[in-house]
Amino acid sequence: NVVQSQYIVTLFVLSLYGLSDWTFTFPESIVALEGSCVEIPCSIPHHDGDAKSSLIWYRYRGLGYPEIFNGRNPSDVDSDYRGRTSLVGNGTNSCSLRINDVRFNERYYPGINTKINSFHLQKEKMVKIELSGKIYHIFMPIIRGSEDMVEGHPVNISCSVEHTCASSPPTLKWNTAVHAITGRHEDLLGGYWRDHKTHLECKATFPNGRNFNKSTTLNIQCKCLPPGIYV
Repeated sequence: NVVQSQYIVTLFVLSLYGLSDWTFTFPESIVALEGSCVEIPCSIPHHDGDAKSSLIWYRYRGLGYPEIFNGRNPSDVDSDYRGRTSLVGNGTNSCSLRINDVRFNERYYPGINTKINSFHLQKEKMVKIELSGKIYHIFMPIIRGSEDMVEGHPVNISCSVEHTCASSPPTLKWNTAVHAITGRHEDLLGGYWRDHKTHLECKATFPNGRNFNKSTTLNIQCKCLPPGIYV
C-alpha cells in the first residue's frame, strides 16, 4: 500500500508539471565547520501542487540513491543522517535544507524522486559540503572601526563573523563589561584616552561549542599631538 501511494503521488506531480519545470537553484559548494550546522539555500519554481512536501535530498553515490532527508517517509533516511536534517525557509518554492552536526565531506542534491532531481535534470548539479579542516581562518571574527580613533570622539567598533547556519548563528562577545550578543555585530562607544593601548578581543562561539578569537589594540590619538602621532 505504501509503494502504491507513492506511485500515485509521483504520477500526479508529473501530470501537473513537465520535467523542464523542475529547476533547482542552490550553491555549488559551502565550507562548513565540523560539528556545527549548515544550511543549504535552495529554491525551485513556484508550484501549486504538493512539491515541497514530496521533497527529498540525496547523498551522491555511484550506486543507489541514499536519502538524507525525506519529509514523507523519514524512516527511509540514511541512518547517519536520521534526526539531523530538516527543511528551513518559508514559501512553497523553498527547498533549503539544514544539516546539524556536520560530519562528512559530501555532495548532495534535491529532488522528488530518483528521476526528478537536480542530478538527472541539470547535468549532475550538486552542492559540495566541505569541512573547513585547517582553514579555520574563514570563521575568525573581523573587527572594524578601531583604525582611526581620536580622543574625545565616540567611535563604533563592530565585530562580525561568517557562518553557515542562519537559524543558529554564533554568539559574539567582547572581553569588556558588555553583554553577550547574538547577531551580526555589536557597537561600542569609545574614544577615551584611558582606553589607549587597551587590548580589545571579540570571541565567536559556534553552536558546536568551538570558539574563535580576534583581538586588536586600540591606538587613540591625543588631541594635543599632531595627526598620526601616538604615545
